[in-house]
Amino acid sequence: MRCMYNFNFLKLYEEGLQLYLEGKWPEAKLQLSKVGRTKGFDDQPTFNLLKFMSKHNFCAPKDWPGHS
Repeated sequence: MRCMYNFNFLKLYEEGLQLYLEGKWPEAKLQLSKVGRTKGFDDQPTFNLLKFMSKHNFCAPKDWPGHS
């Protein structure tokens, strides 16, 4: 299964996920939006993260751990 995911995909996803966890959602959105283009098809975990953040207008809640 992992052979579908190249180094560029993994790097973008890891960076986007870290930004998400840190509460830097606008930056996470930009990074994660690049992920699908590296594989040529939608990545469901990435899609779900973007969908969740969009419900909050890509702004981490004030009580989000790591919110900046």
